[in-house]
Amino acid sequence: MTWHYQILKYKDGSFGLHEIYYDDDDKLIGHTEKPVSVGDTVEEILEDLEMMVVDIERFKPIDEPEYEES
Repeated sequence: MTWHYQILKYKDGSFGLHEIYYDDDDKLIGHTEKPVSVGDTVEEILEDLEMMVVDIERFKPIDEPEYEES
């Protein structure tokens, strides 16, 4: 199985960046239910990705927090 990121165009005309999965014969077998990024245009998704890169370079990693359930 392999995967890559790819933009899906939804029925409502908006877009979402998803992980797309293929089997060993390169047949599409699925994608993540929730997108990594969404936007009304491909350009909006690109802006999100640019912001992600800036933030990764700006902020050091933190330990995964544990939250109290309410």
